[in-house]
Amino acid sequence: MPKVSIIMPVYNAKKYLREAMNSILAQTFKDWEFIIINEFGSNDGTQQIIEEYAQNDSRIKLIQNTQRLGISASLNVGLEVSQGEFIARMDADDISGKDRLTKQVDFMEKNINIGLCGIKPEIFGEEDWEWNAESDPTQIRSDALFFIPVLHPTAMFRKSMLDQFNLRYNESYYCSEDYDLFTRASRCFDISNIQDKSLFRYRRYSTAATYLHKEKGDLICKDLLVESLALLDLHFEVPEIDLLYLHTGLQGLIGEELKKQFLLLDLLLKKILQANMKKQIYDMDALCYTLYKRWVFAYDVIRYQIYKYEESVDQKIK
Repeated sequence: MPKVSIIMPVYNAKKYLREAMNSILAQTFKDWEFIIINEFGSNDGTQQIIEEYAQNDSRIKLIQNTQRLGISASLNVGLEVSQGEFIARMDADDISGKDRLTKQVDFMEKNINIGLCGIKPEIFGEEDWEWNAESDPTQIRSDALFFIPVLHPTAMFRKSMLDQFNLRYNESYYCSEDYDLFTRASRCFDISNIQDKSLFRYRRYSTAATYLHKEKGDLICKDLLVESLALLDLHFEVPEIDLLYLHTGLQGLIGEELKKQFLLLDLLLKKILQANMKKQIYDMDALCYTLYKRWVFAYDVIRYQIYKYEESVDQKIK
């Protein structure tokens, strides 16, 4: 039995696939199996590359879907056939640092309360910014209201805890499936992140699935927000959920309407705090910091939109 099962779904992934697979082969931790699920319809040579690698390393196992399953169902296929004590995720366009598995396994073995461990990544490609990855499980549980707890391809799960709480990917989701699973997981066990950017390089580019399915992903994330708020006995209207959600709140507003909506957002955040005082779902100190971060994010949106407005005015004058 391997210690770690690495699960990677792929679909027409030829462009970066060798980089991703080579980064796994280069791991200092060697006790793993690499389960790659190739989606039905993938026809750019991805299967041939995987078969080439599998011929040279028996730890690489190709599962070829015979019908179109989607990413969530494909990931569940990988979970079901995996034999490892730990489940590590990987994507075909990212790069794992050579000590990734060594450091994650060591962390999980030293912290038996942790059921899911992610990594603060280095962002590269068409974007360059800092991923805010919290380490404190109590803070992560609270932050999951608004923020993704773990960057999906960096995740390492404790398989026994996934089974204990019957946690699997929602197969009706073909995007934001990670946020859904992580949110449910945060209610069952502790989650943490390792603060070492050398362990994972996360590629950002305009044709990635994150961008292609953004609108659908936003709808799913809003549904998850509604579910989380319901645990606090809060049932906001659709416009209020749109305002609370990170990627739609205050977008495209200016002037008096922007001021009005910002004040409303502040009121909604206070209602969340008040509701938690009664229900005690989240640690109060952690929730205060979560709501503060959400407020700061909104303030940054305001600053950016005012900047863009002033820029457009200057251009018209010129």
